[in-house]
Amino acid sequence: MNPLIKAGISIGAIAGVSGAGYGIYNVMQPAPKAPEKITTYASVLEGTLLTTTDDSHKDNWVARLNSLKKVKINIDLVNELNSLKIKDDADLWKELREWCKNNINNPSKGESDKEFKNIQSYCTFSIKEKIKNAIDPSTGDSDGKWATAHGKLKNIDNLKLNQTLRTARDNSDTAAGKKSVKDWCVATYSNPYKGESDPDFDNAKQICIN
Repeated sequence: MNPLIKAGISIGAIAGVSGAGYGIYNVMQPAPKAPEKITTYASVLEGTLLTTTDDSHKDNWVARLNSLKKVKINIDLVNELNSLKIKDDADLWKELREWCKNNINNPSKGESDKEFKNIQSYCTFSIKEKIKNAIDPSTGDSDGKWATAHGKLKNIDNLKLNQTLRTARDNSDTAAGKKSVKDWCVATYSNPYKGESDPDFDNAKQICIN
């Protein structure tokens, strides 16, 4: 056989074996991992956050700032909020809004984390702000609106009530019943809005309304 032909066959055979080996190697390699999805505070708290892009929620931001200022400087606040709360500036609410804007897209560390709690407390709507026709918290204890609220409480399934509301519902004394309902509503008004399915919001929108 012609030496050139022999050489061609040998080279072709080697190339074929090499190609097959590469193919086997390729198949045996693990598939590349998909990029890990990052869960941010903004995604976890979607639908509850105040806008950070304009002044349309100014009153809400001012209310969050007032809540922040009532908190003593302690380990429950991140350093930036501890520093912010002691300032005296008419437009300080804008600094709070800016802090929220800069942090809501951070990776969420879970609901027990300090940063998560701070964002949920000071960057979201309150329960009262999401209830239509909420009874004004300054309404007197003896006002008939609270008696009506107590009556609405009695119509809610026991399984949907926490212990405080169960005690209030079972209070047969009219005056005490009205006051206990008022106390619960007023305390709940300032809680962060966590969405339509949150038990506190669900009960408040049925009980604490005109």
